[in-house]
Amino acid sequence: MRKPIVVVAAVAGSLAVGGGPQAAVTTLHVGDRVLLSGTTLGCNVSMFGGRPTAVCVKAISGGVVKGSYGIVVSDRAVIAARFTDSRGGNVEVYTRAQPALDGPPLPSAKASKQIYRMRLGDVIRVAGTHLAVAAERNPKGDATLGVFVASRSFAPVPGTLAGGISSRDVAILQVTKSGASTVLFTRKHAK
Repeated sequence: MRKPIVVVAAVAGSLAVGGGPQAAVTTLHVGDRVLLSGTTLGCNVSMFGGRPTAVCVKAISGGVVKGSYGIVVSDRAVIAARFTDSRGGNVEVYTRAQPALDGPPLPSAKASKQIYRMRLGDVIRVAGTHLAVAAERNPKGDATLGVFVASRSFAPVPGTLAGGISSRDVAILQVTKSGASTVLFTRKHAK
C-alpha cells in the first residue's frame, strides 16, 4: 500500500489561513497550491514517482476528514484514496494508468510555494505535465476541482483519464472522443 497523498497538511493548512490571491496565474509549479473559493477543496502540485503530480483533497483546518477521499492525477496514472485518519493516512481504492500521451509536457520551472484561490470557471496548467486544473460545477451542481490531460487549447484529450473532487464525492473519468466523459469510479465522502 503506497501513501500517495502526502501533502494533505499543506493543503489543510492553507485552508486554515485563508489562502492567497485569486488565480490570475496560468501555470502551477511544484509546491504551489490552489484552493477553490467558498469550499474546503484544494490541490497541491507535488513530486510523486519522480513526476509533478496534482493531489486534490477535501480538507478542514488541521487535516482531512476521516473517511473522505482524495485524488492523485499525473501524466502516468490516476489514483483515488480513502483517508483513514485526519493526518492523511490513506488507502488506495482505485488506480488506473494513463494512456501514452503525445507531445512534450509543458516546460517546468523551479519549485514555487504560492497559494492561489480559484473561482468557478478558472483553468490553470500544471508545469512539467500535460495536466490542467479546472474549477467548475459537476453534473450534480456541486463546485468541483477537476484535473485532466489538456490540449494546447485547454480541451480535455479524448481517451485520457481525469479526476474530480467535490465536497460530496470524488470521481475518476475517461474522456470520450465526443468530449464527454464516462465515469469509471466514484465514492461519496464520509459525513
